[in-house]
Amino acid sequence: MTNRTTITDIPRKATEEDKFGLYAYEKGLELFLRGSETPITIALQGEWGSGKTSLMNVLQANLCGDSRGCCYIFLNLFSCLKKYND
Repeated sequence: MTNRTTITDIPRKATEEDKFGLYAYEKGLELFLRGSETPITIALQGEWGSGKTSLMNVLQANLCGDSRGCCYIFLNLFSCLKKYND
């Protein structure tokens, strides 16, 4: 009998374990954003399931979870795709 496993595409919460090894990217991007002297906009691009939303969840918690005046806007463009194509 073959053991089967399933991988779900559920983004991790900031408090959950980093199973994809994104910690170095999280900390590097966080340090870059904290060091920015002006407002900044970032965009993440990557393959489906590569951890983009998980990375953004951690950044939001680390940057906006305190009183430093963070403005976080998350745009899920996939939710707009169907409406645009109709």
